[in-house]
Amino acid sequence: MKVHTYGDKGQPVIVALPMMMVSGTQIARMFQTYLAGDYYIVACNQGGHEDGGAYVSADDETRQLVNWLCAHDCTDIKCLYGASMGCVIGVNLLACSDLQIDRVWFDGAALTANANMTNTAMTKMFLSWRKTYLKNPQKNALVLEKMYGKSLAGPMKHHFLTMSESDIRNICHACTHFTMKPVGTEMQKRMHIEWGATDPDRLLSKKAMKTYYPHAATIIRKGYTHCGYLAHHPETYVRELEAWIHAEDAVERLAYKDYGFCGLWHKAANETDARKALIVLGGSEGNENIPMNVSRQFAERGISTLGLCYFNVPGLPDSLVQVPVDPIETAVHWLNAQGYDNVMIYGISKGGELALLAASLIPEIKGVIALSPMHCVWTGMAGNQGLLNRKETALSEFTWRGEDLPAMQSKVTYGTGVMNLIKERQFDLTYIYDKPLAHFDESTAIKVENIQGDILFVYAKEDLMWPSGDAVHYMEERLKAHDFAHHVESLCYEKASHIIVPLDPPALKMFKVEREHPEECHASRMDIFEKSVRFVEAH
Repeated sequence: MKVHTYGDKGQPVIVALPMMMVSGTQIARMFQTYLAGDYYIVACNQGGHEDGGAYVSADDETRQLVNWLCAHDCTDIKCLYGASMGCVIGVNLLACSDLQIDRVWFDGAALTANANMTNTAMTKMFLSWRKTYLKNPQKNALVLEKMYGKSLAGPMKHHFLTMSESDIRNICHACTHFTMKPVGTEMQKRMHIEWGATDPDRLLSKKAMKTYYPHAATIIRKGYTHCGYLAHHPETYVRELEAWIHAEDAVERLAYKDYGFCGLWHKAANETDARKALIVLGGSEGNENIPMNVSRQFAERGISTLGLCYFNVPGLPDSLVQVPVDPIETAVHWLNAQGYDNVMIYGISKGGELALLAASLIPEIKGVIALSPMHCVWTGMAGNQGLLNRKETALSEFTWRGEDLPAMQSKVTYGTGVMNLIKERQFDLTYIYDKPLAHFDESTAIKVENIQGDILFVYAKEDLMWPSGDAVHYMEERLKAHDFAHHVESLCYEKASHIIVPLDPPALKMFKVEREHPEECHASRMDIFEKSVRFVEAH
């Protein structure tokens, strides 16, 4: 192993242990390109890679790295990063008493102690690939590019040519013979472990995860193979890594049992306006992704932001059925008590609908940003394990002061959606709403005319999850009819899908426009975020 360093010593330390056929120097350059903060990156060229020498064993590599870290006073590690073969050494470092490790990010680990059959198959596969590659480099280079993109395929091709057969055999053995040891619950809670949905290492790790890391945060990247998300979305991947590094540094968790709402409070380090705060709501996915990561981005721009989880958390309904709007009012009053008397609200999809609904009921909300919204309340969907596992109910999705709000009855069938997926190669659920909305019940409409501030509507020209464009047009006309006293702005984006928050989740691939115009759609999401920031700053 050969260690290289990047950045100024004294900054938070990131130890980078990359995947097979990628060197530490290459992964460090990627990190440096996309990391927003300053760090001291300890980049490890493992044996068989560039100037790392021969790969003898994981224990040998670990020994060399620990000796280097101790000799160079780098034992206080902010983030231990390991991908694939790098996770082998990462697991060893967790057991090293000489190191203080704050947070861990593992990607594509085969967490298994004695997978001899897998070792044999893996070794044969890599040696066969190497032999085939040497016979026809150009053809097989295209295979690597398809799997891992051009940015990683280039270095991988180089290492395929320079690795010895002994290196490959020893690396494959190490990757299937982890030295698993227990770590404490608190350390587990600071561990992020992910795999691509089609990564076979995920299955190899199931037993070890239950035994050794049951409290670790795990992510399955749908539509990706082994380390595929890193390869195809390096910028988003590194941004998520950095957010994880500082997750507990920058966010205060506010539990429902203590505060009457479930919040992720991101107080901006340099507030642009000490009286102004923003509430962020995610969609029907019911997880922390948007409340955590979008709130963090607003806070980085000087806007203190409270990300709210409104269901599927302790103290609130598990499903989108009879979800109370009242906790949002409690959150607004909490912000007012902190000195923020100008509170606005931002939401996407179901969260866009809820943002408008909450603002129509809570006069202390002084502005709304509604992305891909609906104009009315619907009956609730029971279940929280993914869209296809949810079932319609006759109960309203939202309540106020303990009473169900009037709701449009949905009729959910997925047969047409599956046919659309087969024929059009994209998700299209707009048919679910077409028939009910043809007989629209005005009593279910959100009374947007009661909102006590300006409104920014944003939607995609072709929103295939539900007709947000028609919903916005309805609300525009309703506001005009009621001589709405505040400013209303509507933005429509042609190169965009239903998902228009400043993130790049795997679900984007469900939409043809995102696959055919990825750069333009990404630019639309970033432009929408910039306009949202300016909206908050201006009000």
